[in-house]
Amino acid sequence: MTKAQVLIALLFFFLTTTNLSAQTSGPATAIKQAKRDVLRFRLDKTTYQKFKKDRLNADADYFKPLKSMVRDTTLLSDSNYVKAFRNTAYRKTKSRQLNNSIYIVGGTAIVVTVGAIIILLTKLGDDVSEGLNSIVFPM
Repeated sequence: MTKAQVLIALLFFFLTTTNLSAQTSGPATAIKQAKRDVLRFRLDKTTYQKFKKDRLNADADYFKPLKSMVRDTTLLSDSNYVKAFRNTAYRKTKSRQLNNSIYIVGGTAIVVTVGAIIILLTKLGDDVSEGLNSIVFPM
């Protein structure tokens, strides 16, 4: 064998062993895949209303991964994947509820602030306009 053939053989060996090690799946890979798959998860309206009312936990069947949501269906038999999917889906649904509350509180605060400013301007409006008139148009 020449040096070129040995180098090519070593290069081929190196590339195939790196590729095989990259394809191994462990708990960390399953958890990352579950977090990616949860991005497409969303409860329908009736289930979401039930979730808000009953405060379901992460073990409820509503957060169970379905074949239509998963990119790799072989992961459905992996307990680490299923547990990570359920927990992440639960947290996503819970944050959805929190986001709605933030919008309601924030919107109410804006309306109250604008209303208070309008009331203050109308009460002070006559006094302010008289003061400005005396400064701009002195008599």
